[in-house]
Amino acid sequence: MRQGGGMVRMWVMIFLLTKMASRSRAQSSFVQNLNGSCYEVTSRFDVGALACESCDGSANKTVSDNGAYCTCAAGFYKLSSSSDLLDFTCSSCLNQGQASSQDHTRCMYCDNSTSTLDTTTGDCVCRTSGYVLVEKDQAGNYLANKTCLSCPSNTLVLSINPYACASCAHSGASMGSDGACTCTSGYTQAGDHWCVLSTLASPILSSYPLSTSSSITYSNVVAKRGGSSSSKTVTSHTFEQMFLAAASGCIDNRNRTSCSALANMCAVVGYDTSHPTCAIIKSRVSGASSSTLNTTHGFSEWIESMPLVYYTPDFSSSEALNFTVNIGTKLRFLLASFSFNGTYLGYDELDGQLQLCGRDPGELTNWLEAGTAYENNCVLNLANTISDLDTTTFYTLFISNEDLTTVYPVPVQLDGLSPDEGVARFFLLDVNSSIPTAGSDPILLQWASSITLSIPFRESDKSLLYPPRMTVEYTQRLTADVQAGGSTGNGGFKVVYTSSYGSFWIAVVVLFGLCVAWIAITWFTHIFAFCHLRAVTLPTLSTGAVARMVVDLLAVSANGLLFLVGLLSVIALILFKGQRTFFLILPAEGSSAENAFKALLLVVFFARLVSLSVRVWDQLHADVFFVDWEKPRQGVGLASGRGEGKEA
Repeated sequence: MRQGGGMVRMWVMIFLLTKMASRSRAQSSFVQNLNGSCYEVTSRFDVGALACESCDGSANKTVSDNGAYCTCAAGFYKLSSSSDLLDFTCSSCLNQGQASSQDHTRCMYCDNSTSTLDTTTGDCVCRTSGYVLVEKDQAGNYLANKTCLSCPSNTLVLSINPYACASCAHSGASMGSDGACTCTSGYTQAGDHWCVLSTLASPILSSYPLSTSSSITYSNVVAKRGGSSSSKTVTSHTFEQMFLAAASGCIDNRNRTSCSALANMCAVVGYDTSHPTCAIIKSRVSGASSSTLNTTHGFSEWIESMPLVYYTPDFSSSEALNFTVNIGTKLRFLLASFSFNGTYLGYDELDGQLQLCGRDPGELTNWLEAGTAYENNCVLNLANTISDLDTTTFYTLFISNEDLTTVYPVPVQLDGLSPDEGVARFFLLDVNSSIPTAGSDPILLQWASSITLSIPFRESDKSLLYPPRMTVEYTQRLTADVQAGGSTGNGGFKVVYTSSYGSFWIAVVVLFGLCVAWIAITWFTHIFAFCHLRAVTLPTLSTGAVARMVVDLLAVSANGLLFLVGLLSVIALILFKGQRTFFLILPAEGSSAENAFKALLLVVFFARLVSLSVRVWDQLHADVFFVDWEKPRQGVGLASGRGEGKEA
């Protein structure tokens, strides 16, 4: 397990500085890449200052082989009075007829019986080929003179390092005079640097020819962001180099690293069981005997000495994760890392490693607090990704309790796999698998364009979790398309907490039923009143009257459902804000519960819209009559006038 978290963070800081420096290669004071080298070959990288400092070449100084400090040039040694990393003086050994030691701390004579001084290189040279230069004894003490010793058989001294006897990586190979290794009789070449016993290689190659095992079909190749997908088949030089060695090591003695390399290659091909890398793993697991191989952590598919690749996780068992979570609990995830050749690199606490999109570091881990939904989407610059990526790292994700007594592998689900089947190994970025020949550029880039981590709560007890599951979608892009303008691609990381709503959902169904009953009773009451006032029966209603009744139903439904939505919202708010232990989890985006709620809102909106529209229509088309009516006047003056006339 990895304990160097601080060192990892330091390299991440260096990496970020590298990104800023890559905008201008003239700024040689920043790091060029993760190994701490500088743009200028005469500069050393200062880890403390995170900067490059120049070694004064005019003073016979140069940078050390590892680029970490300045040292004297060939044929010169550092004066003992100098102790500073930069401010020191170099003096010539050649002027004294001597060579400098490897660490340039002293001058040494050459043993003239076996070596001679080469003033060009500033070092001694062995007179006889096949001899190695030696300046220390086995105890690490300096000899009086540099001397030469013969190298063991099947080894060779290479010009790049006259102090070492080089040998082939595999015992079944012999080294030629040019330093090239070739497999001896009884062995079959497995890549450029490995040999496999022919008795092991022959049955593997007869069942899985190298032409098949090195062929990869990428099924989601898009030319540009948002474009349609197609497929692309590539012959992978990486697979050609790795397959036979990994397959033989895994089949013969279940070598952990070899089996891990096969798992990585199987992940690259999308866990296609017809591909030789995946077929071998499947056959090893299915052919394992329970009497000779033990299962790991209770998984029948996780056999001894092999990584977990395909497995059927127990999604419905709360006992798989026997620890409780409460409001405020921080979940703990562990991310195990592997190099492409299967080497285990250790594990880290998961925070933002799976998020290809940048974000405020303080927000990257918000989702680790139980019940907190999270989403981080962006548009990636694929051109920068290709130029910066030099290796592919593979991962296996685990969820754990605080004291690591329970560690459970998080199943990964991919397109084309059974919903009940999970896989363990995945990656984020890959360009290495599509390299067609040694030294050539990759044909395409593939990346995890969407990652969704679903964390379900137990149905009957919200303090327990079911095993999470992670869904990964991969997208590929030809490097030619990236260079032609398709340099952007989608990236996203999402975390959803899910739960069944139990008694709350029952209450919702009951309230909905009561609401529907109220709507029905109210509407039928309106129909009865309509028919009674007009002295008509239902069969004799006109089409217009029926339409009016339908509109009335919409109006009544809008009123009832709007009241139901408001009531449910208030209840949910009170329960959600008032809970001290997990009781109610808000529905995840796109879930059936959220979709049902949205559908209810749409019904209320359109029902109210139709009823109001009809009311406005009625009011706009109503005829208004004004009647000016008043009682007739009494006519007192007229009557008196007539009276007066009579009197006259």
